[in-house]
Amino acid sequence: MAKVDLTSGNLDQVFTNSGANGGFNSTVNALAVSGTSLYAGGGFNAYRSGTYGANSANFLAKVDLTSGNLDQVFTNSGANGGLNSTVNALAASGSFLFVGGNFTQYRSGTYGANSANYLAKVDLSSGNLDQTFTQTSASGGMDSTVNAFAVSGTTVYVGGAFVTYRGGYFTPYLGALDTTSGSPK
Repeated sequence: MAKVDLTSGNLDQVFTNSGANGGFNSTVNALAVSGTSLYAGGGFNAYRSGTYGANSANFLAKVDLTSGNLDQVFTNSGANGGLNSTVNALAASGSFLFVGGNFTQYRSGTYGANSANYLAKVDLSSGNLDQTFTQTSASGGMDSTVNAFAVSGTTVYVGGAFVTYRGGYFTPYLGALDTTSGSPK
């Protein structure tokens, strides 16, 4: 991941931290900006050559837009932090971040705790899971991968390879959900 000055085209060496220890250790599939923070999702599990406990970032990370430093509170570094598989889509709206991908758990949860089937809504500051929207049950969320988001007012549009939502709502490949409750619209 790199940050380039729009006027000069020069690489921002502070943010980018170029060299063998800079950036993520695998693909970045999605980016979202809110305030002074950049949220990244993808196939990575470490940032700036971190290992579990130091700068691990399991598929989701928050970095400072100026320094590029990892936000350890949001990212919840360590073997139990982040998601259990790839992130494909991000959308920041208000004080929350919508996360979509090929994952089924968030922060090493189990069904009833922090399961998040392909779709999650997390607090932009703490990274805590919004369990009203996400519904952490075996039938909560989508039945397959989420690849895209668009937010408009109180609606989040979700696109992907899914057919059903929350165990029964038939929404093949495209759904419209309430941004607060997650209820289908």
